[in-house]
Amino acid sequence: MLIACLWIEHLPVKVEMERHPSLRNRPVVLASGRGAHRKVMDASPMAGRIPPGMSLAEAISECRNAVLVEPDPA
Repeated sequence: MLIACLWIEHLPVKVEMERHPSLRNRPVVLASGRGAHRKVMDASPMAGRIPPGMSLAEAISECRNAVLVEPDPA
């Protein structure tokens, strides 16, 4: 049996950019959660070094011009 794995970096961000072309060429941060417990789900390379799991407050301080996007679970 053969098994293949395909890794697509920043897939959630790329999906949102396909849905909303105005996000292209902008630093994008996808955040999930509620209130003060919001965490980064993914970030575009233009947003800098923002890893998944970082608090949203930390991410915004790292990249002040980032566009915050709520991920579409569909």
